[in-house]
Amino acid sequence: SHALSAHTTNVIHGNAPYVILGDGFNPLTDLRQIIGLNFPDGQGGYNWISAWDAGVAIKAPPGMHFNQVMSHSVVSDGYAHNIPYLTVGDADGDEAGGYVSGYLKATWYENGEQIPNDRLGNELWGCGGPYKLRVEVWNIQANTPYGAPNNRYYGNNWVEYTVIPHNQSICYLRPNDMG
Repeated sequence: SHALSAHTTNVIHGNAPYVILGDGFNPLTDLRQIIGLNFPDGQGGYNWISAWDAGVAIKAPPGMHFNQVMSHSVVSDGYAHNIPYLTVGDADGDEAGGYVSGYLKATWYENGEQIPNDRLGNELWGCGGPYKLRVEVWNIQANTPYGAPNNRYYGNNWVEYTVIPHNQSICYLRPNDMG
């Protein structure tokens, strides 16, 4: 009598896992989808600003503080964070135990210098700016414990937003500047 082996000699290749956005449905197709901003609207809520709109200057609402701006639910504090609310999907059903690896960092700058962390709780200064907020992601990857392939690498990307204080003003003039 002959018995059948439970082992296969070849790995069965299926589909790579993918990142599912925070809505729990849509797949990540472009890293710019996760480097947009949740920007205070001045009334206690937030507006979504897409990374595709990064070329347009954003006017801050009255009283806005640097640390009120979030990128994909990550505070803009200049530190690398794991990205919350992203999950893993897999067309082959291999997503159980899957996770997203990689980091997001959102950093404020004024005149090319990083704004110190002890100032991030402050209101944007009307005599300062325009401010830059650089949002970057790196090593973004969907991973599953099994399946072949068991990961998909999305890579790195960044975008820079320009933020103008609500009450931007000229705070000093030298006499010779009056022409």
